[in-house]
Amino acid sequence: MKNNFDFEVSGIEMNNNNRPSPGPRWATEQLSHPQTGITSSSKSNSTPIRVNGKVVGQVRGNVFYKVVVRRKHLYRNMDGYAFDVQSLEDAEKAGAKFVQLTEKDTHDKYRVPIASIYSNGKTLDYGFGKQICCSLNYWTRITKSSAVQLPLGV
Repeated sequence: MKNNFDFEVSGIEMNNNNRPSPGPRWATEQLSHPQTGITSSSKSNSTPIRVNGKVVGQVRGNVFYKVVVRRKHLYRNMDGYAFDVQSLEDAEKAGAKFVQLTEKDTHDKYRVPIASIYSNGKTLDYGFGKQICCSLNYWTRITKSSAVQLPLGV
């Protein structure tokens, strides 16, 4: 098939309006990891999760993704992270079964089932709404930061 630029377009299906079709069926399906059950949508669809109008994370597939700064957000006396209970409930309504945190300052990533946060977490309320804090002992570290100084070339 020729287009206005006079080169061949191959391997792309065109729809009735002479525009590329959305692609093969598998490109829009939910993909699931066979051992963990974690799904990831190959589309860039995400559901923002808000607390008091502010976006605190997003749900893609069955994972609630959230970015934190360890030095600011880690509850040191519990060695864990706290979540607004409403944000976890909203994430579950959007289909999340897991939470994945990315520490912006260390680049470490952690993942835990939401059910584990509820069963192992401790509820807190410092006047900003009900929160639940879950120790990192219950999380799985997905990546470990590798801040290694590389030698200078000679």
